[in-house]
Amino acid sequence: MEYFSKQWSNSKKYYTMEEKFWNERAEEFNRKDIEQRESENFFSILDFIEVGQDRKFGNVLDIGCGTGFYSIQFSEISEYVMATDISENMLLYAENNAKVRNKSNIVFVKNLGQN
Repeated sequence: MEYFSKQWSNSKKYYTMEEKFWNERAEEFNRKDIEQRESENFFSILDFIEVGQDRKFGNVLDIGCGTGFYSIQFSEISEYVMATDISENMLLYAENNAKVRNKSNIVFVKNLGQN
C-alpha cells in the first residue's frame, strides 16, 4: 500500500506543475486563439467534420479544451459540449469566450477525473 501512496503523491506533484505551466500561458493562448479566429485564413474544425444540415451530434467531450477555441466550434454542431482542462485560468478564458459568443450548451469542468 505504501508503494501506491507514494505513486499517488508523486503524481499530484506532477499535476500541480502542469497546472501551473498552463495557468501561466492562458493569456497568451487566448490572444493567439482570438487572432486565429479573426484571421482571413481561419478554417474552422467544422470544415473537416461532415455533418448533415439537419443533424447534430448529441454530446461532445473536449479534453484539454484550453481557452475553448474548439469547444465553441463543437457547440455549433452538437446539443451539449463538456469541456475540461487542468488549468483554472484556461477555463476562465474559455467560459468568457463562450459567454461573449452566447454559447449556452457548453459546460466547463476543471479536473475531470481528479479528486
